[in-house]
Amino acid sequence: MLKGLASILFYRLIKEVENLQDCSVLIPLYKVGREELLEKLSEHFSEPISMSSQRLAIRRVCGLRGGEFSDEADTTARIRTSQRQAKSVLAALKRMSQPTVVVDLSIRDDYKDVIAENLVTVPYSDHSSKLEICSFLSRLKFGELVPTGAPMKSSTAEELMKLSREKITCPTGDDIQTNMDARPIELGQTEAITATPPLLKFDYSCLEPKKLDVFKTEGVDLLKFVSFTDLGRFGKVRIKAFEFRSDKSEVFSHLYFIIIFFFALNSH
Repeated sequence: MLKGLASILFYRLIKEVENLQDCSVLIPLYKVGREELLEKLSEHFSEPISMSSQRLAIRRVCGLRGGEFSDEADTTARIRTSQRQAKSVLAALKRMSQPTVVVDLSIRDDYKDVIAENLVTVPYSDHSSKLEICSFLSRLKFGELVPTGAPMKSSTAEELMKLSREKITCPTGDDIQTNMDARPIELGQTEAITATPPLLKFDYSCLEPKKLDVFKTEGVDLLKFVSFTDLGRFGKVRIKAFEFRSDKSEVFSHLYFIIIFFFALNSH
């Protein structure tokens, strides 16, 4: 059963589609999601909704049986779905009977510059607002915030960290090692766990164009020693993290190795 904001979205969508009984309706969606909403929509109007074969496959795997759905090749369906990219929306509209209307279930306004007419927007977002996030964090005790989407600005991280009800220091490598050394030796373990030697950690993010000075040391520009010159590709390929022993006599050679390896990786 739809609850909360999802139910509000459903009733607003029903109201809009009821006013479009004589139109073909296109609902742009991501590759997955809104399954329950589509089921309720199909059941309310007693109509099939056409969708991609990928979405149909997901429904079968998940055992979803509500509503009536057909493959996008079915041109008889009045209500259809497409991917959210503008080109996918325009391509789907060409295959639909006129008149057509696009119902956008978002607050992004992705199509206002592409579709001049027959665009209905039902403002809705699955994401929490900043106010909601701050309210949630203020009820927790935490020692670190790890962004899983776009990089977080240091100013934003500092602001959010202040919301913790109690400052908690995240365990360091030494803390974890101490805890592991203090545990009873497990069955079959023949040697004690030893501390990890000091390492030099190389962060791929330093390969962004704005940080090319990392390749300059003691007046020598290491970039002159490689044949690859397309610096615009720096930072666009995520490479695995490298770890090297922090022997000062080897740091320079390791940096040179990293450069050669990175350019070799990007040349393929």
